[in-house]
Amino acid sequence: MAVTTSGPNACETCRSILADKDLLKRARSEEGLNFEVSRECFQDSVQRGCGICSTFHEMANQGSLAEIRAQGLFDPEELDGLDEEDFESMEAFRVLDAAGQPLPAKASLPGRLVRNIHAEVMPGRAKFDITSLRIAAWSAENRYHLDVEFDACAVEGGLAARYVRTRPLNPFVSSASSFAMVRKWVSDCVNSHAHCPKPKQSLPSRLILIESEDSMASYRIVSTEKIGQVSYAALSYVWGGPQPVMLTQANIPVMTSHIDSASLPKTVLDALHTTRNLGLQYLWVDALCIIQDLEADKNHEIARMDEIYHSAYVTICAASASSCRAGFLEDKSQEFPGVPARPVSHIIFPCPDGRLGEIQLTPTRTYDPIMEPLNSRAWCFQERLLSPRVLTYGSWQMYWQCQTMQACDGGDVSRFEQAGTERMSMFAFDEANKVEADATGSVQALYSNWIGLIQEYNLRNITDPQDRLPALAGIAKKYAQALADDDYCAGLWKSQLLPTLAWQNGDAKPSRPEQYRAPTWSWVSVDGELFWPDDAQVMESWMAKDVEILDCHITPLSADVPFGRVKDASLTIKAWTKTVIWDGRVHTAQGIEGYEMALDILPLEWEDQEPGEDEMDAILGRDRTDLKYQIPVTYTEFTADGERVMPITLMRITDIAALILEKDAEHTHRRLGLAVFQSPDGSDDADAYFSDGQVQTLVIL
Repeated sequence: MAVTTSGPNACETCRSILADKDLLKRARSEEGLNFEVSRECFQDSVQRGCGICSTFHEMANQGSLAEIRAQGLFDPEELDGLDEEDFESMEAFRVLDAAGQPLPAKASLPGRLVRNIHAEVMPGRAKFDITSLRIAAWSAENRYHLDVEFDACAVEGGLAARYVRTRPLNPFVSSASSFAMVRKWVSDCVNSHAHCPKPKQSLPSRLILIESEDSMASYRIVSTEKIGQVSYAALSYVWGGPQPVMLTQANIPVMTSHIDSASLPKTVLDALHTTRNLGLQYLWVDALCIIQDLEADKNHEIARMDEIYHSAYVTICAASASSCRAGFLEDKSQEFPGVPARPVSHIIFPCPDGRLGEIQLTPTRTYDPIMEPLNSRAWCFQERLLSPRVLTYGSWQMYWQCQTMQACDGGDVSRFEQAGTERMSMFAFDEANKVEADATGSVQALYSNWIGLIQEYNLRNITDPQDRLPALAGIAKKYAQALADDDYCAGLWKSQLLPTLAWQNGDAKPSRPEQYRAPTWSWVSVDGELFWPDDAQVMESWMAKDVEILDCHITPLSADVPFGRVKDASLTIKAWTKTVIWDGRVHTAQGIEGYEMALDILPLEWEDQEPGEDEMDAILGRDRTDLKYQIPVTYTEFTADGERVMPITLMRITDIAALILEKDAEHTHRRLGLAVFQSPDGSDDADAYFSDGQVQTLVIL
């Protein structure tokens, strides 16, 4: 059956690569579907604008392989099979000059190219419901050149739309159809999702009231004491500097009467417009609903942050907005500045009912939610996680998350299952606010989920370093309610202290703020990447013998914010210890050659010069054997030949790890880092090493 596609940019060869059921079946097989194309045909297709052929041609003409990687045109994993020599030999794909004219054929060039087509189907989908095509191309000599993935989708209303569920990305996030889709997502969640919390009857102290008359809207601040129970949206956004308008003690009378919309920044205006289109009358925005120059009001509202976001009907996340002035309802685009636009190719699709429809193919570009401005900010982390229902406006499109599902308006929803889209364990949303100890895996799931969350959280930026604990306080409060029999200890949980004390900081130049923020044994005391040796996280079986937490004391800075800033803290541990002399090198502490000694806080001293790219790669890979750490003069001794050394105490807390401690006062110590007892051959010799040590009780500040 002949068919003519309605879409642009597909040569006859590419348009027909899946033109019947047998071709589609072969493409879905492990071997894939092979076909050949002559160089002349390929050249003609590129010149005529075939999207698939042009993608290979563009990739071969982007310059060096390093430039291609930097531009982000292709998934980095798809480039791993290439090296510069391969890249420089891609003459077969360079068929047009800069003016778009055919290049003359060379005798050395292959006369034919071979392509392999492999159709990808997401798990759980019908065999015809393809989500992408992977196309690899070789020269006739069978030398590998390029491997490119194309996203597949079907246009709503087309013949293929019944079988291929993915739709083209909708860039018009402020359109009527987009708001209708959001209203459906919200309604389905509130009315049908058994595992999603219903909107709670708990209100913040103030809300913005949206009053509409015809097409016009006016705004003012209202006290929730006077309005009874209402549903409201909450906004999560990046301030990006001083706010053009905030609620203060002086302007309360004006703001409760009328807010001049001309004074509001674009992000807040977009949030008000979105709230109104969702059928809601109330919006909560921190800058306008908290009295910013009244410390008592700020402390009161921050202490209730978990309830403010948890009780919201929906939280609007302005992920793409770098500041309050940027807005987020502009038409979206997957194109990058300075990078050629991705062509859309329409190809024939054999429908199971025997008719021929068509699908669209677009070269895949990887969306990384963590690169959004909102996902770089620490305060915004808990705002998203505390919200049962989240509507996110990203750089490419809008997408939805609740405790039951993820959805997006076009495109592949699996793109949002990565860093920057995490959710709290459903046990933290338990309506009874308590996880029973005998619930299968529920307690352990909460602890493991907590470790994953703080690893992501600690990578985020925060304007005031002293807010590292307050910006996590809402999540901590939720977990404390669920783990009713456990105590929160400055970012860790008392019942899990022994295994989780064995954290390490992965930064190349770790540092600790000069002003006290948290006890040295807490990960909150340092900035940067957080990890555990061998990825061991919360495992009781990992704990060492004869180690015991005797006391953990935390004094909050404010009794009104028990999960916030810490005034002072101490940890008393009874365990095997050993005092040694250390010269500051990673692997050369006295008596433990071959083991890793990783510090939390001290700046690196380079013996020759600043590190180059190769050295930095080594650091990021945590190969620190060539580095030497500076030792504070106040804690050092000198050997006979003048080498600076320092006495340290190693306290064993797990099977393979010991805290590195320095003496702070007569009866107290401070954590310097972690020693990992894992020999190069993979054996763990901590038992033998501590056999001549002694059991001591130490207080760590």
